[in-house]
Amino acid sequence: MTNHNYCILLAGGVGKRLWPVSRERKPKQFIDFFGIGKTLLQLTFERFAAFLPVEHIFVSTFTPYVDTVREQLPQLPPQNILAEPTQLSTAPAAAWATWHIARFDPEACIVATPADQFITGENLFAREITAGLEFVSSHNTFLAMSVAAHAPNTAYGYIQKGEELGNQRFSLKTFTEKPPLDFARQFVASGEFLWNTGLFLWNARTMLPLVGQLIPGLPAADAPLPQNESESSLLSKCYPAAEHCSLAHVVL
Repeated sequence: MTNHNYCILLAGGVGKRLWPVSRERKPKQFIDFFGIGKTLLQLTFERFAAFLPVEHIFVSTFTPYVDTVREQLPQLPPQNILAEPTQLSTAPAAAWATWHIARFDPEACIVATPADQFITGENLFAREITAGLEFVSSHNTFLAMSVAAHAPNTAYGYIQKGEELGNQRFSLKTFTEKPPLDFARQFVASGEFLWNTGLFLWNARTMLPLVGQLIPGLPAADAPLPQNESESSLLSKCYPAAEHCSLAHVVL
């Protein structure tokens, strides 16, 4: 049976909120943050490699960080490192990675994850992600992995639950990014809100219609590249004009 499941590790950020530990030269995803001998990028990679083929894992990162990714993930096929020519945000990075994957697997189902998360309960995590990938394989929608909001934290985005769809899945009612403290308190007290984890799932059919909006100039994923153009040369022309926006603001 063909495996159409893929993962995109979003590793192009500079980690400004954790300055001075995280710096532009070496952002937090490339740091052994917990002193355990592995960086956050390596931990994230291992988390997904436990249930996905290594060749189905892609890392999207800013061009100056490509060598660091190669050093930290020697088991990753070199062609699975996608070098962003301009440092923008997660939406264009995820859009390009989806376009790249869909060119050879139009049936792809994708989970996109920040490369700097620390997660416990990894067996449960793997089961939930696998179930989510199965869901998007037959539903043309975006799926946001969320957790219960148990404290009024203003550093997170808040997803208000809508209609229950079964299996602990809900439609989206509202999304508020990093609300003021008084709003966060109301959200938590209501019991209607979840924290956005930054983990999103979709199938290629769902994301591809947005790619042209986010990165003007890219041809359709099933179309040939323009004459005398490689993917990297085309991207170097198109990507700087891409929308500078987060994945959450595009899909929520």
